[in-house]
Amino acid sequence: MPFTEIAPGIFRWADTCNAYVIKDGSAAILIDLGDGSVLDALPQIGVTTVEWVLFTHHHREQCQGFPKLAEAELGGQKVKGTAVLVTEQAGKKTVTDLAAGQ
Repeated sequence: MPFTEIAPGIFRWADTCNAYVIKDGSAAILIDLGDGSVLDALPQIGVTTVEWVLFTHHHREQCQGFPKLAEAELGGQKVKGTAVLVTEQAGKKTVTDLAAGQ
């Protein structure tokens, strides 16, 4: 499954959802992960560092690749990361650490 460059330095990866890569040199920010297969494909577009992953919302098709972050390697180095979910209900904000126990 190839990347589609939708604008200079912005790539789309389609699997369970569209995951987007915003690339600057060899570094990138990811928007959604889908099933996580995008992580293995990043070297195809010259990405060796993932600086941030933004989940647009917490549905399974956007986030199911999150556990793969703990196993992913780019440029011979492990990808490090964490994720939090911020929700608000009845005016009360709750922050949940999604990486706890990883």
